[in-house]
Amino acid sequence: MQRRKRKDTLTALLFDGLPLPYPSTVLLRKDLFLNSGGFNSLFRWKYHEDAQLFARIARLCTIHFIPQSLVQYRIHRGPRVENARITEANWPVLLACLREASRDERERELLTKAFHREYSRYLSNQGKHCLRDGDHTEARRFFRLSFLEYPLHPRNWSRWALSFAPGLREFYAKHKKLFHLTYSLLSLIDSLCV
Repeated sequence: MQRRKRKDTLTALLFDGLPLPYPSTVLLRKDLFLNSGGFNSLFRWKYHEDAQLFARIARLCTIHFIPQSLVQYRIHRGPRVENARITEANWPVLLACLREASRDERERELLTKAFHREYSRYLSNQGKHCLRDGDHTEARRFFRLSFLEYPLHPRNWSRWALSFAPGLREFYAKHKKLFHLTYSLLSLIDSLCV
């Protein structure tokens, strides 16, 4: 079964469904970089400034992609919680910049909804990594923040439940199909609500 592409995600709205460009794999003219305003200095520790830059560039011209992966994104174990807390301050800045760059009120609303869904997914993934590292308290904090951003995030519910009952992990491993069915139902409800 092939997954259908959502048209209401951040990348679909900003880059016509293509992935977010990574700065290490981008070629662009210096005058385009300067005309777009360059990197925004409001972002702390250089997190998310590239997404905002490319959103502005996408408004000025068409971004072309080659159908080949040139980078592999690697997540390091270690100070994950500290890094996540640093980036938390940048998400509201990113939302404000994206809302400011939107063309009209309808696009602003769509970007805001997509942003909250994406931020919820990010928080849930951070919680998942904390859960894998055995930090259940920090995992629950991320899941709680994820619920505040987007309460219908389907995977967040199962991850949140796993954070409270370590024995539930073994149960989950044995009964994955049941959890995937529940996830499918929640995804269907989510798509009907949009």
